[in-house]
Amino acid sequence: GLGRLIGENAAVAPPRRHHRPSKREILFHADGNVDRETTWQEDGAIDRNKATRSRFYDPSAGRRQVIAVFGIGLIAWAAASFAHELLVFAWVDGDSVVVEGKFSNGRTPKQGTVSVYDGSDTLLLTLPIKDDGMARFPLEDYSSGLKVELDTGSGHTAYWILTPQDIADQRSKHPQTEARK
Repeated sequence: GLGRLIGENAAVAPPRRHHRPSKREILFHADGNVDRETTWQEDGAIDRNKATRSRFYDPSAGRRQVIAVFGIGLIAWAAASFAHELLVFAWVDGDSVVVEGKFSNGRTPKQGTVSVYDGSDTLLLTLPIKDDGMARFPLEDYSSGLKVELDTGSGHTAYWILTPQDIADQRSKHPQTEARK
């Protein structure tokens, strides 16, 4: 065996065993004091001479707490990001298109740019949004439909698509009034 390889008289150390019990004991004495020494036992038995009761400490509990805190933080971050979602609406009012922008919490954007594209994504015009979150532009050629995009900066962008059928239906239902001309 191994003795022949290193010499007949040499002492061979037994192989090292690395044992880590699954639980660590925190011992509570009868007077309420906690034994700060950590007791590791091979068989996991409770040392009844040291304490009258014991509570097991699970070393993986810290990892579970970190995961729980991370999960709660992730949920809070997701809720905060949805609170700032930008919404845009566009409709036809006679011979013009009205654009309204809002955040999901009800606030109106104070600044931003409205870009209008035709059905083939060609930029037709760009105009600023007013303080009330609204913009209006004249309706000219709508044969291929319109895409109205609102960009308030800081990554907040939303769009609304008006198909040619939508525009024709809305023009017939909402003719422009004299007060809005």
